Amino acid sequence: MAQTAYKKLKRKTEALMPFFNKETILSEEGHLLSDAFKMQLADDLNTANAMTVLFDVIKSNISNAEKAFLIHKMDFVLSLNLLSNGDSSEVTSSPEDAIYVEGMIAKRKEAKKEKNWALADAIRHELIEKGFEIKDTPEGTTWKKC
Repeated sequence: MAQTAYKKLKRKTEALMPFFNKETILSEEGHLLSDAFKMQLADDLNTANAMTVLFDVIKSNISNAEKAFLIHKMDFVLSLNLLSNGDSSEVTSSPEDAIYVEGMIAKRKEAKKEKNWALADAIRHELIEKGFEIKDTPEGTTWKKC
């Protein structure tokens, strides 16, 4: 069970890898999340609640760059290897790829919502042709460059 939860968390955080920039400037909400994480660790090393803050970062409305930056900082303490794909032979994507694919996934989601299955399938096929693997999961659509 813990391994399944870790894999889900890792999939969500790996999708943020292209956005990581060590010089990211945090918004007010980003600072609040960072402070909440530090407060949980200062509370007798409350890692369970620190992990809750990590999930709060993923679900927050801050930019993907801020999410990646905060997860990187949190992972430095937690040592869960969240932003690393763990396979140095795997192809990594650029920030431009991430922007393009995320935009196409949003269009595909809207097409599915409107029950326009032909458009949703066409978007999936276009992404595959451009070298991206997409997976529909209960948590949402994930992707990676092949």
